[in-house]
Amino acid sequence: MKNTKTNDLKSLVGITIMIALLFLGILYYITNNIYNKNLTNELDSLVRTHKIENYYIEKERVNFTTFKYRVSVSYDDSRKDKYPNLFYLTRPIFSTDKIDIEFENQK
Repeated sequence: MKNTKTNDLKSLVGITIMIALLFLGILYYITNNIYNKNLTNELDSLVRTHKIENYYIEKERVNFTTFKYRVSVSYDDSRKDKYPNLFYLTRPIFSTDKIDIEFENQK
């Protein structure tokens, strides 16, 4: 009788861990897609409003809980020396923060 309760408890703990890992995987997938879409939408809006000409994004995992985005942008000649061509964004693993990129004169 005692052995059956132990096996039931082990099974319950195993199922609980599997459900928790599945939930974390789904949460990771959703938040990752939301953040990437927010970043892309913000940069696309800058292209549409002619604040930048083009952009390129590289994503890198810094550690288990952090991602680093390297964003390269190109400008037309009138803005080329006023703003940085490269900037970095750091994102915690489950962050979905909205991204707003503002341009102010750097020089």
